[in-house]
Amino acid sequence: HSDKFLLMYALLKLNRIPGRSLIFVNAVDRGFRLKLFLEQFGVSSGVLNCELPLESRWHAIQAFNKGLFDILIATDDPRLMAARGAAAQATADAVAAGGAVADGEAAAAEGEAAG
Repeated sequence: HSDKFLLMYALLKLNRIPGRSLIFVNAVDRGFRLKLFLEQFGVSSGVLNCELPLESRWHAIQAFNKGLFDILIATDDPRLMAARGAAAQATADAVAAGGAVADGEAAAAEGEAAG
């Protein structure tokens, strides 16, 4: 993970990521570790995740919008990610078994493939 963090720092310092940025990571702890890593090099950032109270999340978004920091590190809610993965797996299983896929399931699978 440290190589990825170092790469992110290099991209930021070399202005390869211009302006304010929203960076997604796949785990809450990784978001906090990336924030701490960047702070060691003077890169100010904020964290946004499902474990923070609603008021803290709102404050982080407002601070980002006001320009108090240029990097907002975000993670998805793991419960939502698990639900999306389960829906995509169910659709794939139905297709593999030759079964019919409902329109909503097909749309969910297409959204997963596109995202």
